[in-house]
Amino acid sequence: MVEALDGTRARVSVALMTDAPPFRFGQEAALVARAVPKRVREFATGRALAHELLDAVGAPDEPLLPGPRREPLWPDGYSGSISHCDQLCAVAVAPRAELPLLGLDLEEDLPLPADVLTRVLTLPELDVLGELPEPQRLRRARRTFSAKEAFYKALAPRLDRVLAFEEVRIDWLDECAHGGAFEAHFTRAERRPAGCPAYLGGRWWRAPGVVLTLVAPDAPGA
Repeated sequence: MVEALDGTRARVSVALMTDAPPFRFGQEAALVARAVPKRVREFATGRALAHELLDAVGAPDEPLLPGPRREPLWPDGYSGSISHCDQLCAVAVAPRAELPLLGLDLEEDLPLPADVLTRVLTLPELDVLGELPEPQRLRRARRTFSAKEAFYKALAPRLDRVLAFEEVRIDWLDECAHGGAFEAHFTRAERRPAGCPAYLGGRWWRAPGVVLTLVAPDAPGA
């Protein structure tokens, strides 16, 4: 489990999803009462990590119930985001006064399938990708997908529709073997939903087998 990452004021926890931890609230357990075991593990682990982090920042102890698009409804005054991949769950939490927008995405560090690639990346992003050596190109594509997912999650409380991948462009600011910074921009000003900033800064980190991206106003470039 990790509770702090360089470059952000958000508290972040990552944990293996083995056995489903006990639910703190019956209302949460009821939401997955008929779900398959894998979904129960994902949901229970995400809620357990979220409650631990919310306790740490002094949030009210209350159930995290889903909103109209199945997003967690965080306690008043707090922002958060939950993500899963095959074996891991990640959660980020912060007081809303510090981070009014917060999005997190966790992905396996695998190549993005070709049919997904052309749906996720804009033409300029594909052009830049084509200039990179193959190992870097494949990893950049997956990170771009993850960064756009994190951007959408950060803005979800202010959106009344689903964003298309081509509405978002990722500009990579710096990269090393284990992480770096980026900016997520709306590609067309006239399509930017009311109340949403033109862009947000982001950070990414790589650990063995996974990539984690986080979008928040305190990230570089925000």
